[in-house]
Amino acid sequence: MNKILLTLSALAALPVLGFADDTTTGGGTTPPVRPPRPIPDALKAWDTNNDGVLSADEIKAGREAARAAFIAKWDTDKDGKLSRDELKAAFEAWKAEHPKPTTPPTTGDGTHPPRPPKPKPPGTRPPRPTEPKPPVPPTDPATPPA
Repeated sequence: MNKILLTLSALAALPVLGFADDTTTGGGTTPPVRPPRPIPDALKAWDTNNDGVLSADEIKAGREAARAAFIAKWDTDKDGKLSRDELKAAFEAWKAEHPKPTTPPTTGDGTHPPRPPKPKPPGTRPPRPTEPKPPVPPTDPATPPA
């Protein structure tokens, strides 16, 4: 069980560590959408003995290599450490490569898809109907009620 969790957590970290494909697709007025991550390519990158699975040692070595590559890329003063300014530059570059969508997605014909209804919290009752009450007929004060 621990091996499975370790493997899944390592695979989830691959996009952060730079082993994901940075290509985007999209066109028209729809903002670019990132395609699914190519896990098989990442598996090839870290699977050093080519057995088709990642061992704990391969994951550890792959993470260390990714860390070293990240530091080498952003350590501008080459002291082996990342300063606050160097980390800020890395983050700003990442934000520039991964912009937030500015418009909601469209259905292809220029219209926006309907929003799904918000889920109701458990234990809430549906709203009461708001039908108007029938008018009450006027009564004569001299006539006793029936």
